[in-house]
Amino acid sequence: MDEQLHKLIACIFDQHADNNPIDCETCSIHFHRLAELVAAGASVNELLPEVQQHLDCCLECNEEFQALLSIIVAENSGLVASE
Repeated sequence: MDEQLHKLIACIFDQHADNNPIDCETCSIHFHRLAELVAAGASVNELLPEVQQHLDCCLECNEEFQALLSIIVAENSGLVASE
């Protein structure tokens, strides 16, 4: 448990360091197009590593991105009708 706590704290400090200023609003701007690319097989880390870093540390953004990705995958698979 202590190791996980230390990892989380380090991630928070890394996330908010001056060299990685991306915040939730900036991160979420990329979600729609990024989720489409990831659903097609691309890697978030290869496309936008700063967004991946934020998703690794921010539970809310990660959940939002994963939900959007799941919807797009379901639409692409024909499980859900797209608009």
